[in-house]
Amino acid sequence: MVRYFNDISIRGKLTFIVASAVAALSIAVLIGVWISAWREVKNDVRDELQLARKGFVVNEGEHLHEHVLEAVSIAEADELVPVLSSRDTKAVCSWLSRILTGRSAPVNPEDAFDLVGILMPQGDALGVAVRGAPACDARQLKWRLPVISNKDLAPEITNW
Repeated sequence: MVRYFNDISIRGKLTFIVASAVAALSIAVLIGVWISAWREVKNDVRDELQLARKGFVVNEGEHLHEHVLEAVSIAEADELVPVLSSRDTKAVCSWLSRILTGRSAPVNPEDAFDLVGILMPQGDALGVAVRGAPACDARQLKWRLPVISNKDLAPEITNW
């Protein structure tokens, strides 16, 4: 290679040196453009993901709020008081299955319920109804569902 370079004329050597310098500078510019574009795409993707996350949180918050309002209206139903005061498991199971099918629900929920239950403050299930299964099955009554209650053990409404 060195001998071939020595055999080239001065004009050829200058042309080769200038072409090599232009190629090296072009490669450096292309690398710089690639790094800049990579950073820009990375920032754009991050910004889009953050916007999508914020939008999801807002929409899901509204969705959960609707569920809470539905659960509150069901919990405030007049039919529930005699059922709870008697603690009759059959009556509870019957009422829960009617709520699950939507026949005696005080609200028409946007999303169909898949599970409804009445828990005692200590966490024992008085009744549980699951879509597609018989209400108050012995296995369902043994489930340990989360209990959300305040300091006085007064039950709070939750959306599982």
